[in-house]
Amino acid sequence: MSDQEPLGEPLTPQEIDAFLKRYAAGDPVAEIAADFDVSIGTVAHYASARKVRRPKNTARRSRHHSLTEEQLAELRVAYPDPGRPVAEIARSFGVTVGALVRIALAEGLRRPK
Repeated sequence: MSDQEPLGEPLTPQEIDAFLKRYAAGDPVAEIAADFDVSIGTVAHYASARKVRRPKNTARRSRHHSLTEEQLAELRVAYPDPGRPVAEIARSFGVTVGALVRIALAEGLRRPK
């Protein structure tokens, strides 16, 4: 696990209930994941395990995000900062953590180990 971010604090039952309530209401999964500093897969895992369903016709956001040159300049400063969680940075740009990581890698940016 040397290339992965360290695991955060475990989720409380109240946090899980809160994000599943938002999931069931149709909130975007990427936003839920970012707000709770978990992966989209974690949200999906708990939703599946508890058989929580999303409303029909819930809009999906595009998986393809692009940032403006100004945002890329901000990302070049923010992403390498070990004091800023990746989820917080992603939220500030309105993208998922996964999209942010893909953009950062494409820009040659790395997080300190």
